[in-house]
Amino acid sequence: MTTDTHLLDVVGLRTEFRSARGTVTAVNRISFHIDAGEIVGVVGESGCGKSATALSLMRLISDPPGIITAERLRFDGQDLLSLSPSALRGIRGKKMSMIFQDPMTSLNPMLRISTQMIEGIRLHMGLSKRDAQARAIQMLRMVGIPAAERRIRDYPHQLSGGMRQRVVIAIALSCDPTLVLADEPTTALDVTIQAQILELLRSLMRERNTAVMLITHDLGVVAGMCDRVLVMYAGNIVEEATRRDIFYHPRHPYTIGLLRSVPRLDVERSHRLPQIEGLPPDLARLPTGCAFQARCPFVTDICRQTAPALREVSPGHRAACHYDITREDAA
Repeated sequence: MTTDTHLLDVVGLRTEFRSARGTVTAVNRISFHIDAGEIVGVVGESGCGKSATALSLMRLISDPPGIITAERLRFDGQDLLSLSPSALRGIRGKKMSMIFQDPMTSLNPMLRISTQMIEGIRLHMGLSKRDAQARAIQMLRMVGIPAAERRIRDYPHQLSGGMRQRVVIAIALSCDPTLVLADEPTTALDVTIQAQILELLRSLMRERNTAVMLITHDLGVVAGMCDRVLVMYAGNIVEEATRRDIFYHPRHPYTIGLLRSVPRLDVERSHRLPQIEGLPPDLARLPTGCAFQARCPFVTDICRQTAPALREVSPGHRAACHYDITREDAA
C-alpha cells in the first residue's frame, strides 16, 4: 500500500542504545501502520520494546546513546526522520501527542497545572493567554475534573493519582491531535479509577476521530478498547491481528502463553494458572534464530538457526513463527 493510505506508516523501525555492554536493540526492524480513528493495542512483557517504539515515533530518544533508523517513518504525509528539530516540535503536542506512563513524573512538580497546560495551547494554537486559559479549563471539564476553574491553579502534588492522570490526558488532547500514543495510561490506579479513565479516553477518541496507540500489559483493557493488536517480544512484533483474532485464534506460541496466563471467569479454577517458563533474552546478546526459542514448547532446529519472518497466516493476521501453531495445538 502507498504511504498515503495510513495516518502512520512504519517500515523497518530500529532503535538501538549504545552502552558499556554493547549495542542494545530495543526495537528490531518492526513494521506496522495505524489508520485515522483506529485504536491499536501494543502488548507484551516489560522490556519488549513497547515504550521505546512510542518514544521513537515521537523522536524523543536522545542521540547519543540512542540511534533511530527506519526504511519509512511517515506520519500524516510527512517523513518524521527527515524533519528538523523545530519542525518536530511543531508536530509534537499538536498533531501527535503522548500520554506518559507516570503522571507524577511527566508533570513538573514546580509549576501549576495552568502553566503546564497553557504553554502548549498558546504555542500550537496561537491563542492569547486569556483564551488559552479558557481552553485549558474547558479541557479539564471535559476529562471530568470538578471545579476546573479552581483546580487549574493547583500544583500536581495537590491532586490525586486519578486526577493527575486526567490532567495528563487533557494536556495530550488540548490541541486536537490526530494520533495519541498512550503509554500504560492507567498504571498504578485502582480498578474503579482505571475503568473511568479508559471509558473517558475511548469516548473522547470516538468523538474526535483520533487514532490511538495504546500500550498496556492488561489484556482485559485490550479486549475492551482496541480494534487491532500488536504483540511484541524482544523488540519484535511477533503477531498482529484484529482484537477478535488475537483472543479467539492466536497463532504465535508467545501470544497463546500470554492468553493462557490470564484468569477467566468462565472456567473453574482447579489448578494454578499456566506461566511462560524462563525469561526474555538479553537484548544486547540476542540469540541466533527465533528470540522466543528458549521459552517455546514447539522449538526445533530451524527455530535455533533462522529467525522467522512476520508472515500472513490469514487475511489481516500476521505471525512470526515457522509453524502453523493454534491454541488447540498448545493445549
